[in-house]
Amino acid sequence: MNILAAENVTKRFGGLQALSHISFGVQTRQILGIIGPNGAGKTTLFNCITGFIPFDSGTITFDEEPLKGRKPHQIVNMGLARTWQLVKAFFGMQVIEAMLVPSFSQRSMKMVPSRKNRMERIKNLLQEMGLKEKIRTEVDKLNQGELRLLDIARALVTSPRLLLLDEPFSGLSHREIENISQVVRRLNQEGLTIVIIEHRLRELMKLVHNVVVINFGEKIAEGPPQEVVQEKTVVEAYLGKGRFNLGVA
Repeated sequence: MNILAAENVTKRFGGLQALSHISFGVQTRQILGIIGPNGAGKTTLFNCITGFIPFDSGTITFDEEPLKGRKPHQIVNMGLARTWQLVKAFFGMQVIEAMLVPSFSQRSMKMVPSRKNRMERIKNLLQEMGLKEKIRTEVDKLNQGELRLLDIARALVTSPRLLLLDEPFSGLSHREIENISQVVRRLNQEGLTIVIIEHRLRELMKLVHNVVVINFGEKIAEGPPQEVVQEKTVVEAYLGKGRFNLGVA
């Protein structure tokens, strides 16, 4: 069963067609990857799903409820959370303070009514992310890998059923990528459905069950990762015509 479904989603910015009739579904407990060259429309799609920009036509449903016209905080309270390509980390706060902000969301307070229990949940999330020792550290002093983990932890405070990750490996070392990959696998094994935008194809393909490929705002391929990376249209989107090796095992 699809927990998220997009049908013919279209978005224009003036004369620019950012998304053109995009359709795909995300099954419950699935990890879906969304890939494509720079400027393909991936983050625009995330912004449409999460209510940060309106889409012009088509439908997006979460748990069979339409998302069109809903504000971001309303979508979060439905159980759909996201992270950002450029981490929005509440600089100037301590880690614990940054985690407390989403704990006051309607969904978080409904799921965990007790303030004491919410604080305990925050501490547990930080421990699971390997950030327990950073609880009183200023966000400004975290490295890029720690900021990514904090961004994921903050989204998890709202107890989402679906988590969207926008380039979680960006700017990270191989060790940091493996750390976040382990977190993603564990969350999925615990029942969380996850959608990931990512440019690091080799690392992404080890995680996902299915892949959607977007180029110039259009879906050009969809399927298991081993099959998608062999498709001519996908290879040409990344490497140009006549080259057929994306280097993904």
